[in-house]
Amino acid sequence: MRIEGSQIVILQQVQFPTGRAEIEPESFELLSEVAAVLEEHPEIARVAVDGHTDNQGADQANLRLSQRRALAVVAWLTAHGIDARRLEARGFGARRPLADNRTSEGRARNRRVEFQIRKRTDEGAAGWKDGPLE
Repeated sequence: MRIEGSQIVILQQVQFPTGRAEIEPESFELLSEVAAVLEEHPEIARVAVDGHTDNQGADQANLRLSQRRALAVVAWLTAHGIDARRLEARGFGARRPLADNRTSEGRARNRRVEFQIRKRTDEGAAGWKDGPLE
């Protein structure tokens, strides 16, 4: 895991059962690493947890699933000590593929959670504000 530009890059995928938003226990260590990065970097004031799906199934169902998965990750991180003011969940469904959805490998790459750094602050915790970004 590393911070690269405006993203916290994870080297594995957060795992979910097919069609569901419950985080698989095998992903807890990965999410613990994300939490540790956020604890070590109080200047990261806001992170968008972005959920993505492949293109299998209906667009609206994929959009809802990606949002529920992003919310599940936010809930996990807040339950493990990350201030909720620093996190927002966004679901994109299949709108932002990384790979070709015509192959199983491509679809697997497209089912993902990403961590986008939306705001940094020099104020540490004092810069973590609720509401829309300026």
